[in-house]
Amino acid sequence: MGSNFDDFLQKEGVLEESQASAAKKVIVFQIKNGMKKEKK
Repeated sequence: MGSNFDDFLQKEGVLEESQASAAKKVIVFQIKNGMKKEKK
């Protein structure tokens, strides 16, 4: 207890991969929202 999720991911060796995946999802979300606004 007392550890955070990033520490867990780091110990499992997947922190960087998880961060990259999350960043990609945010970018896709922003692009989709931008495209929806352009259609209006």
